[in-house]
Amino acid sequence: MENKSIFLETELNLELYSMTKIESKKVNVACSAEECYTFLTDLNNYELLLPKDKISSWESDEKKCSFKIQKTYKLTLSLQKWVTAQ
Repeated sequence: MENKSIFLETELNLELYSMTKIESKKVNVACSAEECYTFLTDLNNYELLLPKDKISSWESDEKKCSFKIQKTYKLTLSLQKWVTAQ
């Protein structure tokens, strides 16, 4: 499978106006590039990647997910397009 890039567009509806930094650890995954790509392009799967004690009001389908981050704001992610890497 060719390398692919995934672009996510986010929409933030801030309830509290404070600086929030979101970081994740770099990890190696024990699956093929195709399996990883398939997993990441279905936004239903993103709930599995987030800390369950920090989010609520989860809603999703294959192309969009939204959730409330504990004591802050609601975040909506929408898969708009993906392109083949050059």
